[in-house]
Amino acid sequence: MLDKELFFSGNIYTVSSLTKEIKTLLEERYPFIWVTGEISNYALPSSGHAYFSLKDSDSLINCVMFKNQAKRLGFNIGNGVNITGIARISIYEPRGTYQLIFEHIEAKGTGDLQIRFERLKRELLTEGLFDESHKKKLPFLPSTLWVITSVTGAVIRDIIDVAQRRFPKVNIKIVPVRVQGEGADIDIKEAIELVNKIAINYNQDTNTTNSKIEAEPEPIIIIARGGGSLEDLSPFNSELVARAVFESEIPIISAVGHETDFTICDFVADIRAATPSVAAEIALPDYYSIKKSLYSLQNRLKESLKHHLTSLKKENQRLTESLNRSILNIMQQQKAKISKAISQLKALSPMAVLERGYSITKLCDNETNLCDNGKILIDANEVVEGDIIDIILSRGRLKCKVQEVNRI
Repeated sequence: MLDKELFFSGNIYTVSSLTKEIKTLLEERYPFIWVTGEISNYALPSSGHAYFSLKDSDSLINCVMFKNQAKRLGFNIGNGVNITGIARISIYEPRGTYQLIFEHIEAKGTGDLQIRFERLKRELLTEGLFDESHKKKLPFLPSTLWVITSVTGAVIRDIIDVAQRRFPKVNIKIVPVRVQGEGADIDIKEAIELVNKIAINYNQDTNTTNSKIEAEPEPIIIIARGGGSLEDLSPFNSELVARAVFESEIPIISAVGHETDFTICDFVADIRAATPSVAAEIALPDYYSIKKSLYSLQNRLKESLKHHLTSLKKENQRLTESLNRSILNIMQQQKAKISKAISQLKALSPMAVLERGYSITKLCDNETNLCDNGKILIDANEVVEGDIIDIILSRGRLKCKVQEVNRI
């Protein structure tokens, strides 16, 4: 049996009283202390307070620097930065956890990861991997949305939710990979190469080897993960991933980390999205906006056609009236010409001559006394006494026998 008197000091602490006493002891013992370490898990929300962890090779402490103190810093703090600063210890009693509240921070250089990040960034920038001229244009509506990410966590759910909200019938294909830890960069590289191989097919026929056939029309790749420390995001800062992104024939959207996080993958990708949800917004048009626009265009087209048909109808009526007037005018002109020609013909007609008192005389056949085919007489020397002649008057005809010929 445990000897209670040996271990019992006379006081039994409640959790709250013990926490309060520890808080008092620590805050009195360490009112202000100098602490040095490397920043990770840095976050700067809209409140303006800076939240981060300070670590060394063995331990990690949660820290905060309030807005007013953060404003007075003469440099930017962030993941991978080594600092030395003055802080006071604070204990959060409801949870019994402690943190450092920094009053002053001095930069002491950058950590190894940050150094490697900046070195690789400079090298790839010099090679031209970040150049805008290499950026591929995203298709308006991708045939397939290939998502390279972890299948666990909120990232994939956020992308699927946003994608299906924006375009319900979108074809989403997920390529699961590790997004942190050793070997994650290899997973991501191989996933990019796999998607390119699947989406861009090659055919070997009997006549041509390695001949390219039609590829899947306009897919898009989204590479995504949630936020994290510089260590967590290190696979996306690797040269392997950077070169795989650069060599991809399919456009890539990089959606790694939170809005304030930037990775090498972001710089090489064709588009950088602030978050995975934003990546889905960028990749897909809004189905309902398109539908609304199409209805609007359809109505405008109907109104335009209606207006055009009305205009054509009016123009047709105008042309018909103009044509009718032209036809009537032509007919009147032709009628006038015909009337004039008739008058001219009448003036030249033998009957008109006869009406003025003249006559036509024909020589009849003496044997048959027929005169219709007789010769028209214009000379008295053409007849002799006793010939039968036919005299055509304006009204009527006379058949006469020549009794006397007066020749000239």
